[in-house]
Amino acid sequence: MPRKRSPDSTSDRQRIQFAYNADCDTRIGEVFQYLLKSDKLPSRKGKHKGLDAMTAYWQAFACQENDALSDEEKGAIARESIEALSQQIDLIRETFGIEAPVNPVNPAQLKQEMRLVATAVVQEFVASGAIPASAVENVTTQTANAASTTVAKPAPSSDEGVDFDEEALLGGLFDSSEIAA
Repeated sequence: MPRKRSPDSTSDRQRIQFAYNADCDTRIGEVFQYLLKSDKLPSRKGKHKGLDAMTAYWQAFACQENDALSDEEKGAIARESIEALSQQIDLIRETFGIEAPVNPVNPAQLKQEMRLVATAVVQEFVASGAIPASAVENVTTQTANAASTTVAKPAPSSDEGVDFDEEALLGGLFDSSEIAA
């Protein structure tokens, strides 16, 4: 790894020259033209922006091979890289109006949200008269009794489905004579 230069010494520094030629009509050529010749960025600043983007991604990998760094230092550099990349991603999203993907929900939180939605739907059916309140009370009582007396059993496999008493919960809501094709 090149040594860091002390402020008073320039004679002992080691340098790496990095050169790359690209055709102007390629994607990388377009990027270089933007960074070096854009009215929005002075040439020197454009070079630095390009190097910052490249460093944000590759620095953690390069430092991974440096035996002089501890695992904690390597982890800190990796976190800095992730933060820099996240900022770059946020800038692209903001500039082009792209929404961030939804973060995955943990199963317990998803289960709780599903219960809230199911409860709200059932309450609407009861309020509209589509489901008799007594059917909901019976299901609630049965569920409470089952929960208090049931010992832990394995979850059903994905092809077993969920078993519930449709008649008690939904009543005649889906009578075949009332369903329009």
